Amino acid sequence: MSTPSAQKKRIYNPVTGKYYEIRQHSSKYGTAGQIKGLWSSKKKSPSK
Repeated sequence: MSTPSAQKKRIYNPVTGKYYEIRQHSSKYGTAGQIKGLWSSKKKSPSK
């Protein structure tokens, strides 16, 4: 069972309408502060 603090924190950018996640710690895959992922919002399009 995951707690809200253990979940990945995505930050919403209202200008682009997308969410992104920042790397918290440096590792062999990248340095802290890099953008790890980018997601579009999950707005449902109006059905016809």
